[in-house]
Amino acid sequence: MAPKGKRFLKKPTPLHQKTRAVPEGCLTGNLDHDSNALKQLIRDAGDLEYRLVYTQGHRHVALFYYADMVNLTLVSRGIIHPLQQCAQELDIAHIAQSLLNVPAYKQARELARLAEALAEGSVVLLFQGLAEALILGVSQIEHRVIERSESEDVLMGPHESFSEQLGRNLALMRSRLATPAFKNKFITLGKVSRSKVAVMFIDGIVSEDLVAEVEERLLRIDIDYISGAGHVSELLSDEPTAVLPLLRITERPSRVAGALMEGRVVVLADGDPSAIIIPTFAAEYLQSSEDYLERPAIASFLRFIRFGGLIISVFLPGLWHALVSFHHGIIPPPLFNSIVAGREGVPLPTVVEMIVLLLTYDIIVEASTRMPMRIGQALGIVGGIILGQAAVQAGLVSPAMVIIVSLTGLSTFTQPSVSILGPLRLLKYPMLVASSIFGLFGLMWALVFMVLQVVSMRSFGYPFMYPLAPFRWRGELDIFIRIPLFWLSKRPDLLAGQNQQRMNITPPYPGKGEQDGQSRKS
Repeated sequence: MAPKGKRFLKKPTPLHQKTRAVPEGCLTGNLDHDSNALKQLIRDAGDLEYRLVYTQGHRHVALFYYADMVNLTLVSRGIIHPLQQCAQELDIAHIAQSLLNVPAYKQARELARLAEALAEGSVVLLFQGLAEALILGVSQIEHRVIERSESEDVLMGPHESFSEQLGRNLALMRSRLATPAFKNKFITLGKVSRSKVAVMFIDGIVSEDLVAEVEERLLRIDIDYISGAGHVSELLSDEPTAVLPLLRITERPSRVAGALMEGRVVVLADGDPSAIIIPTFAAEYLQSSEDYLERPAIASFLRFIRFGGLIISVFLPGLWHALVSFHHGIIPPPLFNSIVAGREGVPLPTVVEMIVLLLTYDIIVEASTRMPMRIGQALGIVGGIILGQAAVQAGLVSPAMVIIVSLTGLSTFTQPSVSILGPLRLLKYPMLVASSIFGLFGLMWALVFMVLQVVSMRSFGYPFMYPLAPFRWRGELDIFIRIPLFWLSKRPDLLAGQNQQRMNITPPYPGKGEQDGQSRKS
């Protein structure tokens, strides 16, 4: 007969048999139910591995992982073997901290979060009687190693570039900016791709309003798939249809570090080796990171070369056509007679001849870019030299026109940024059309229209033509010439937050009296 005080006590009900309200899409603690629910969520995944482990404490544990995305040795030695040897009924926190030998872990209840973790290369553990799962970071996905930048190669300075792995890119940035002020926030984009995007900035230097604006625009993106930085850049841009790139894309960590120290925000997308610099100003496309490693005189000369190349690549075809077809008197007579003699027998009008040659050149450039390196070099030689010479000998084009088109094409590639090459190749065509109709007057009106358009553009609300419009004399000096670093003691006033001072040093130039008064030791 049972003791009198215990006759009404019920046998405790196991946790997995208790009926309780479970939010939809969350774990219940019933291992069979939870395992089937997770399998149903990621059904038709042939590479998904499922294993049931029995512990010595008679607890059942289910493992889920993608075999090609995890470190199988670590899964076997650090997860499965310790679980099989476990003889105690530990809670989930003690299991992760004391029992398993893994570098990182998280806890989660939502099935959707578990499916995302599996896709990221983690191992998911489900436990009988526990309504929480463990996400173990044991991913081992093959990635491209850190290599030299191909699209932004330099002769001086760091040569490393970003890779497709977001974590490795963040490690590169932390190695350059070893300060707790370097911050990064993660945002997930893409309802299907679930791509991670990192928002990086330097606390105390960046404007808080700029960081908030970047986060707000990213959160407003409602899309299924994010392919990379270029995709994100177009969705963030103030004017997505603009010809000029309003947000600069780079794959150089050194350039990103410099942008962060000026008070900008940088966005990195997982799976893409490029970063987006926010905001971007037009003058930066004429500047190279090597400029600040060279002497000011040399860097200033190179900037003049780039600026001249920009003018030539956009305006030379239109200017040449306007002079030859409309304004003969401006050309010296000997030169004009030579041009006319070279055009004898050419069946095409000047404007048609120019457009055909420009299109042919762009076709050769595009074809050589898409081909393998060695084949592309051979294609450029064959297309650029042999084809041009054959066209002149056949009388289809004039020698002067071949020279003008070649100079235009070469001038395009003086720019240090790949992002600006496409717009420069495109803008020369409307300039040529305007000059073919109205001569120099048409070219001038096209120039005025282009300037008005560019001045009205904004990059994340900031004037794209800063520091020319609005005018800032200190910033304008550093556009066309590379001024000494001592004159750049402050950050751009349009960007910097509370800390606008970049350096606190004075030029170490000794006075004449100090030089004369120095004693020499023999």
